[in-house]
Amino acid sequence: MVAEQVELALLEDTFVPADGLRPPFSSRMSSIAQRTGGTLLFDVRVFGDADAERMAAIGYDDLGTALVVLAKSGDVRCAAVADPRMAEHIGALTVWARLPLPEQAAVDHTGTATVLLATLRGVGCADP
Repeated sequence: MVAEQVELALLEDTFVPADGLRPPFSSRMSSIAQRTGGTLLFDVRVFGDADAERMAAIGYDDLGTALVVLAKSGDVRCAAVADPRMAEHIGALTVWARLPLPEQAAVDHTGTATVLLATLRGVGCADP
């Protein structure tokens, strides 16, 4: 149900472009988290991947977490997190996202994001 809520909000966004332009991914994720009663845990750029450009997670307390991947093609994939192997990586990226900017610059998050994306693909989600 978590992924479906986010997908519905993403669909709504496609019909409401501001001035003919779609808002940036980070703004869309913040807005979707707010509209669906979730909390934006992180929003990171994915480096070195042939297909994915950005990845975000929205937490819903007891309901779980939705992961959203923006492909370089502009497609957006959304999945509910059900695999416990992802929790550690989501937690690490959430902690990184809460750091002050100078500390974020000093801590490399790219490896964690890459492993999370690979795990997501390994369970059949986020395929191009």
